[in-house]
Amino acid sequence: MPSSPLPSARSAYGWLETTAPQIVSNEFDAGGMLVGRTAKLGVHGTSAIDTTFRFAGLDATSALRPGTPMVLPDVVGMSSIDVTRMASDISANAPGPVVEWQPLDGRQRVGMIEGFYMPKRFAVKASPTGAQPSSQLQTFTDGSLLLGGAVAPGRASAVLSAHWAKAQRIEKTAIDGTELSLVGALTFTPSADERLQLILNSQSTTRGALDDRYGAAQFSWQRGANDRRSYRAAGGYQWMNVAQTPGATLTIDSALDGSVFPALFQPAGKERALKFSGDLTQPFTAFGLTHHAKIGGAAERSTMTPDLAAATTVLELVNLKPARVWRVDASATASSWTSSSASAFANDRIGTDTIWLEGGVRIDHLQADNGGATRISWTNLYAHAAAEVFDKKTGVGVFGSYTRAGARLPAMALAWGDVNAPTARVYRWFDTNQNGIADGTEANGVSSLITRVGPGAAGGLTKISPDLQRPVYDIAVAGLRVEKTRFAVGVSAVIRRTGNSIRAVDDAGTYYTTVTQPDQNADFTDASDDQQLTAYNRKPESFGLGTYTLTNPANPGENSIYAFDLTAQYRGTGARLAFSAAAVAAKGTAASRGFRADENDPMVIGDAFSNPNATTNAVGGRTYFDRGYVGKIIGAFDLPSHFTLGIVARYQDGQPFSRLAIFENLNQGPEAVVGYPNGRPTRFTFISTTDVRLQKTSAFGSKQLTLIVDGFNVFNIGREVSEYVIGDANFRKTTLIEPPRTIRVGVRIAF
Repeated sequence: MPSSPLPSARSAYGWLETTAPQIVSNEFDAGGMLVGRTAKLGVHGTSAIDTTFRFAGLDATSALRPGTPMVLPDVVGMSSIDVTRMASDISANAPGPVVEWQPLDGRQRVGMIEGFYMPKRFAVKASPTGAQPSSQLQTFTDGSLLLGGAVAPGRASAVLSAHWAKAQRIEKTAIDGTELSLVGALTFTPSADERLQLILNSQSTTRGALDDRYGAAQFSWQRGANDRRSYRAAGGYQWMNVAQTPGATLTIDSALDGSVFPALFQPAGKERALKFSGDLTQPFTAFGLTHHAKIGGAAERSTMTPDLAAATTVLELVNLKPARVWRVDASATASSWTSSSASAFANDRIGTDTIWLEGGVRIDHLQADNGGATRISWTNLYAHAAAEVFDKKTGVGVFGSYTRAGARLPAMALAWGDVNAPTARVYRWFDTNQNGIADGTEANGVSSLITRVGPGAAGGLTKISPDLQRPVYDIAVAGLRVEKTRFAVGVSAVIRRTGNSIRAVDDAGTYYTTVTQPDQNADFTDASDDQQLTAYNRKPESFGLGTYTLTNPANPGENSIYAFDLTAQYRGTGARLAFSAAAVAAKGTAASRGFRADENDPMVIGDAFSNPNATTNAVGGRTYFDRGYVGKIIGAFDLPSHFTLGIVARYQDGQPFSRLAIFENLNQGPEAVVGYPNGRPTRFTFISTTDVRLQKTSAFGSKQLTLIVDGFNVFNIGREVSEYVIGDANFRKTTLIEPPRTIRVGVRIAF
C-alpha cells in the first residue's frame, strides 16, 4: 500500500471513504482532515456499530466504542486492506462491513522514505448562500520510514514502519491533529507451509488538546495448505485510551446543532482487551463428495473505564431561543465495565470450485457487567448456508447465501443501570436577563427541575431489563459473477432485516398531554398533504419524575435494508479500472431527532422512546448511511517515461433528513418535532468528488526516486453537504458545502 498509484490521503479512512466499494463515511478526509481522528463507516444503510475491524487475523473492534478500531489502520506498515460488505461466512459474527488489514512481513526486502507537504491553501468555492465548507484543510505535513528484509535468510524476516502526520483544519475553529504510528513485525517461516508472525503496534494521536493512545501486541500462526489439513491461530493484547472532549459548559441549539443527548453523553475512556481465535480446516472425501470442513472459535475479554460526559453544564437553545439547562451529576467513583465473549463454529463446504454447497452453525456467548443489579448475558445459535455454480468455460457463476448474526452491544448500553455513570438534571431556562448564560443561581432565569435523564442509575433513574434480548440480523445475498482474464463483473442483491432493537424506554409514558399545530408535512410547497402535527406537553405535576429501562420495545419499527450492487473490473497491461455502484433502500428508527450520524442510526441508543417528542416520526425513515445511489470509479494508468496516473471519482446521494417544526409554548420549554420520517422524501443534494495522483519514477542504480502530486476534489465544485432544516422561510437553505480543492506534493525514495 505505500507505493499505491492512487491518490492517497495517507489514511486508511480516506481510502475507505473514496475508494472502497459502497462504503460511506460520516467524514470528509479531503487530503488529510482525518489526521488524529476516526470516522464512522457504513454500507447499504447499516449502523456504524455493525462495522467490524480485523488486524492480522484478530478482531480489533472496540467494545467501549463499537464501530471503531482499537488499532488504527496505518497505510505505511500494511501489506493489504480488504473490505467485505456483508457477512459472507459463519466464522466471524459480522452483520455489516468488515475492514481487515495485514501488516507487511519483510520477506521481500524493502526500504522506503516518503514525505508529503501541502504547499498552498486554495480559496473556498463561493456559495450563493454564503455557506462555508464543512471542513477545510489549512496545513498538512507527512513523513514515513519503512524498512524490512531477511533476518535469517529463508527462516526469519522483520519489518519496521514509522509514520508521522500533522494537519490543521478549520471547522468552526482551527483544530490541530497529529498522528504517530509505529509498527514492527517479526516473521518466522520454519517450513514452506508454516508461518509465525509477532506484531507490535503503538500509536498516539492528538485532537486539539486531547491525546489518544492505541496499541496492540499480537501473534498469528498458520500451518498447512489448502489441499490438506491446515491450522490457524491468533491472539494478543490490545489497548486504547480515548480522551473525553473537555468543556465545563456547552451551548447547543438542538434544532440547529443537533440533539443534546448524543452531544453530551459520548463513549470515551480506557479499554484493555485480551483476544484469541483459531480454526482447523480438514479436506476429506465421503460418499464420492469432496468436503472442506472447518471448525474454530474465538474468545475475548475487555475491561473498560468509561468517561462519558462531555460537559458539566449544557445550555440548550431551540431555534436560538433559551429552552433548558442540563446540569450533569458525576459520581466520585469511576465506572468499571467488563465484557466477555466466546464463540465456536462448524462449517462444511461440499463440492468443487465449479459447484459447491456449504452449511454451518455458530454459537455465541456474550456477557457484560457494569456492577449494577442486572448483568447482560446472551447465548445464541446462528445458522449459515451458501451455494455457487460456476462454469469455467464461460466464466459465469451464480451464487447465494443466507446468514444469521448477532449485533454488538450498542455503545454506552452498560451505562444504563450503572450507579457510577453520569446523569443530568434538566431545568427550564428563561434567561430573564438575556445574557445567554445560566448564572449559577436557579432563581436567575432557571426554573424548578423538569426531569432527570440517564444514562446513569443514581437514585434508581435507569435500569437494564432482565429480559433484554440480543438484536439479530437475517442477511440474504444472491447474485451473478463473470470472471475473465482481463475483466470481471458482478451483480448482487442484498436483503437484511433486524429484530430485537434496543432502546431506553420511559417507564411511565403518561406525563404528557398533546397539542397540535398546522404543518406542511413532506411536501413543503403543496398544501394537499398538510397535517396537524402533534407535540407532547409535559404536565407540571410530573416535573422531576421519571425512570427509564433499557429494553427491547414492543413496537420499535421496521429495520431493513434492500440493496442492489454492481461491480466491474478491467485488468489491462497499462490500465486498471474498477467500477462499483449500489442502489439502496434502508428503513430504520432514528435514535434521536436529526440527520447526523449519532442521531439517525437505528442501533444507537438515543432519546427516541424515552421522550415522546423525539419518538414522533422516528420510525420508518431512511438511515444515515443509506445514500440511495452510490458510485465509485477507480483508474490507474501507466504513461510513457515512467509516469503513472491514478484517478478516483465518487458519487453519492445526500443525507436523508426531515424538516423540524418548532413548538414554542410547551411547559418544558420549546422543542423541535420531526415533521415526517427522515428521507421520505427529502435528502441533501448529492456530492461528487474527483481525486487524482500523478507520479514520475526515476531509477538510480538500485534506488528509485518518485515525485508525486496529489489533488483532492480537483474540480472544486463546492456542492452542498448540509441544509437548514427548520420549517420557516430559510428551509433548505444551504448551510455547508464540500471541502475545497487540496493539492499536495510528495517524494518517495525506495532503496
